[in-house]
Amino acid sequence: MKRIGLIFDMDGTLWDARIEVATSWSIVTRKHDYPDITLMDMTKTMGLPMEDIADALFPNLRKEKRLSLLNECTAYENEYLKTHPGAIYPKEEETLSALAKKGYFLCILSNAQPGYIEAYFESTKFGNFFIDHLCWGDNRLTKSQNMMLLKQRNHFDEIYYIGDTEMDENESNKAKTKFIHASYGFGKAKNPYFVLRQFSDLLKCPF
Repeated sequence: MKRIGLIFDMDGTLWDARIEVATSWSIVTRKHDYPDITLMDMTKTMGLPMEDIADALFPNLRKEKRLSLLNECTAYENEYLKTHPGAIYPKEEETLSALAKKGYFLCILSNAQPGYIEAYFESTKFGNFFIDHLCWGDNRLTKSQNMMLLKQRNHFDEIYYIGDTEMDENESNKAKTKFIHASYGFGKAKNPYFVLRQFSDLLKCPF
């Protein structure tokens, strides 16, 4: 039997934490007399590597200050999300449980900072469904590189990446990995292997 890894993006795929992240960041930026972070700010930057988000949201600051503020925001965000989780999608828990019981190996790969995926685990209690996770902040590698790293270290015969944006699709293509588009999320895709209209459609996917 093939050892198949299902690798999930976070934002727009496993949950929608835009409001909670914007709220937590605004608590920090107010301390520095910097404008609040809005839902629109979060929407346009979701999925980007963290330093790119800092460039987009704090363009008037010097790079050193920009990164310092980013680090303060993300550290507070991780703690905030543990008790203020993002919105999960309908039938998410049941679907993850069913996939794990079918013998698929579930992982998470995000462009977020260290601690973000762990905050999802702590606030949702879904961590027991996943065998591994990686984020950009762990090693500063691209998603395509980290897809291959997850495949190698878990000895997967085949992997699928589940994400919501064209950037996710492009990274999947670079890794020569089949891309499953979470169309309920924040973005579009050009030529995905399979399209999810809702999270539970994963149970219909021909892996």
